Amino acid sequence: MDIEFYKELHNRELTRRKEVEDGVNIPIGLITLLIGLISYFTKDESVFLKNYYVKALIILMIIFLLISSFYIARAYNGLFKGFEYENLPLSKKLLDYENEVEDYNKDAEESEKINFEDYLKNNFAEMAEHNKIINDERSVNLHLSKKYIFLSVTLSLVLILIYLTKTI
Repeated sequence: MDIEFYKELHNRELTRRKEVEDGVNIPIGLITLLIGLISYFTKDESVFLKNYYVKALIILMIIFLLISSFYIARAYNGLFKGFEYENLPLSKKLLDYENEVEDYNKDAEESEKINFEDYLKNNFAEMAEHNKIINDERSVNLHLSKKYIFLSVTLSLVLILIYLTKTI
């Protein structure tokens, strides 16, 4: 295969990186909204909060939001460790290496010559694989976060229904 295939694989993983980073924004907004809803429900000791089922739902919702926040943090920055995406060496280093290869190939036997395109192809393949592993892990964490947010939203709808039936 030619170098363009591997270059596109690498570029696709860099695009996925941005997509995962952008995909974190909506869950963070929903978590914030749900925390606001919990605050509204718990701001005073009303008859609504004296119901043990309501308290249990709120506690469960908080647990789900904490779990979701954990997975969001892992998807966003690897839980404080960050992500080390791989990319090509600096342009000047690439140019220097290409010139070294040309100089080496002038005096080398045909069987010992180095192909600079093979070097680039290998680099693109290795970088794409490394970055794909990171993106796959981040995507799984984002998915898990959304799963727990969905559970929290479901509980919040139940709480809203209970609240509305108690206040009507």
